[in-house]
Amino acid sequence: MKKISTRSMTDVEFQVGDKVTFNPYGKAWECEVTDIETHPRTGRTMYSLRGEAITQTSGLSIEQSAWFEEYPALFRISGQEAILLEREGLDIPIASYNDGKFEEAEVQIRKIAQVIDKPLQSFVLGALEEAKGNSKQAKEHFDESLAMGCSAAKDRMDNVQCNVLLAFGTSPGVINTLLICDKDQVRDAVQHANKANLTLVGGFPSSYPGVHFDNESIYSPLSDRYRFGRFVTDINEGVLFYDLEPKRSASVSLG
Repeated sequence: MKKISTRSMTDVEFQVGDKVTFNPYGKAWECEVTDIETHPRTGRTMYSLRGEAITQTSGLSIEQSAWFEEYPALFRISGQEAILLEREGLDIPIASYNDGKFEEAEVQIRKIAQVIDKPLQSFVLGALEEAKGNSKQAKEHFDESLAMGCSAAKDRMDNVQCNVLLAFGTSPGVINTLLICDKDQVRDAVQHANKANLTLVGGFPSSYPGVHFDNESIYSPLSDRYRFGRFVTDINEGVLFYDLEPKRSASVSLG
């Protein structure tokens, strides 16, 4: 696991005029640094970028940064395969899946996958089964894809991940933080979330002993997204922390 420190991210890695690659969602955008500021809450160095994208970001979304972190997603496809799937219109349902619309998005993904090239079709179905926590089926699809000439399937077949998506909120009806972590990190993640006054309100898939999900309805596209290392670090350093809301109580008359 890469060690991430919000304090270390206060260092300036790039200068105005530097060419960098902005990659927040598995799709690369070539940009130039136009301004450098300090985030008022976290103290992180923030870079204003202009080019194929116009944005402001920390090093977490810049490929050349020591702190670059791939976008946390259950359904993972990047590089050339992502470009090919975008042409087929699969990028939209994949994004919906990663936002939490699992059943609806899966139907669309399988429908579109039926009409694309066979090697890429098997690659997509492998990524889908991996996202659902079905390691054996995922490896079988990646193996099929590799046999038909998709070289990217080799690494995926050898490194199938068993991830879970956890949804946290400041109250049962709120989701403001989504975490992608290995199934073996679930219990530790929940303990750290409790430190930050976050409550586990949902997750997918839900087959993890000792951890109860109130529901699997976790659609929340505007939530902050984390991987385990940065999630733990932000909580330990006080960046991701929510004050307890004052509890309402009956008024008491004194005299």
